[in-house]
Amino acid sequence: LQCTLVSCSRLLARLAAMASSTIAHAHLAALRLAVMCVVVVPSSAVVSNPTGTCKTNGNGARPGYSPGTDATYLPDCSAPLSHEYWRVFAVSNSSAFVIPRIDDFGVAIKYGMCDGENEMASLLKKYSMCKEVLNSDDVKLINNMKPADALSITHALHEQLCFKAQGTSIIPWGPDDDIHEVCGKTTDAGAASYCSQIKKRIECLASGGPCNAMAIAPSESAVKIIVPGLNKLYGTSCAGSSGVSAAPLQFNVCSTFVFVIGILAYLYEMLFHV
Repeated sequence: LQCTLVSCSRLLARLAAMASSTIAHAHLAALRLAVMCVVVVPSSAVVSNPTGTCKTNGNGARPGYSPGTDATYLPDCSAPLSHEYWRVFAVSNSSAFVIPRIDDFGVAIKYGMCDGENEMASLLKKYSMCKEVLNSDDVKLINNMKPADALSITHALHEQLCFKAQGTSIIPWGPDDDIHEVCGKTTDAGAASYCSQIKKRIECLASGGPCNAMAIAPSESAVKIIVPGLNKLYGTSCAGSSGVSAAPLQFNVCSTFVFVIGILAYLYEMLFHV
């Protein structure tokens, strides 16, 4: 399925507005695999990289994500990590977009990058990245960034990147090719089924499909295995941790009250019935 960037953006904006939870965002990210948008620009366009003249293998595309044959991949020549998650693609010297979308999972807000009056916070607000939910105009804006701005933002995001395990979700979304690479480095049976499904999807996409079962839901045990591997692959600041997010403690007021009364009754018995 091919569509223009604008029409695709409108579709994804509607989907994003419907996503009210972390799990919904995870399903939205999986759904984006089924909607591949090709940005078409004149093939004569020549785009310079604001960060330098570094070279990279390939065009920056991932399985299921095609930036288009005329979009130029601009790697970060001073990348803070050993691997690029957010990749910048320019269609001209004044227009660029990022894959995956830089507003996914509200990363800028979660990383605390929207706080204060610093230069980065202002840049993020300029592109509506400090909003909880983006509308179609906001999506158009982040899909039409200045290349230098896009690279500055992705550089800052990479400095904060940390994959987390939340139940059966990987936050932020884990690209298939990265997960496949992690799978090749583990022999843990807990991830075997998930790794097999990822491999089949990559092979299906490479063959041109059709790939009907696009969404793959990993088990909680698989997520706990894959997340540390992703952090190690990228060299994130949390590479030494398990990446498992602890669920907040929840107290039932009624149960707590009954428990306290029970303790007091026990103490009363101890004091006056010895």
